[in-house]
Amino acid sequence: LYLGCESYATHHIAPIKTNGEITTMFSYLCRNWNSEDEHQNHADGTAESKVTLAMAKVLKTKLLNAGYDVLMIRESDDVQLDNIARTVIANNNADCHIALHWDSTSSNKGAFFMSVPSNATYRAMEPVASHWKQHNQLGESLISGLKSAGVKIYSKGSMEMDLTQTSYSTIPSVDIELGDKASDHSGATLETLANGLLAGVNTFFGQ
Repeated sequence: LYLGCESYATHHIAPIKTNGEITTMFSYLCRNWNSEDEHQNHADGTAESKVTLAMAKVLKTKLLNAGYDVLMIRESDDVQLDNIARTVIANNNADCHIALHWDSTSSNKGAFFMSVPSNATYRAMEPVASHWKQHNQLGESLISGLKSAGVKIYSKGSMEMDLTQTSYSTIPSVDIELGDKASDHSGATLETLANGLLAGVNTFFGQ
């Protein structure tokens, strides 16, 4: 499973798991904006890049404990990959791509995933046509897992968005927002989020 947290200079953490015939990679794409105007901080001033990396590390530990082999592509702030690059890496090395984010709003809105737009023309284009149902299924599984862990869910748990990631992915792929700038990101909360995400991943892969 390929896990990530977005940025202009996109940073990845990609654990690779082999379990029977399934090889999965997660990429943690961590925000590390190059411009102060574009830099996103949480309400307490903590940079999102720090929060997403901390989240990635907690989830990595849980994946390892669940039997996943994990490879961290990013463990510092000097690895830069754009949206297309990380999607290509995931397409060629993984069976699943999950990007971890916190939304830019400040209402503590809860978690949700970016679903594939319900536009017939868009959904008819490849590779979207062959994979959009898998993208949405992965997102729904993660939201279900988070909900079971007691995490606050925004609205119905999804928001339609045309993303580079899902537009070019040839594997199940999703961008999931774990809250926003006003959301708590304490150690206990990251543990809860990681438990929910792991439950969602296991559900998606039928484990």
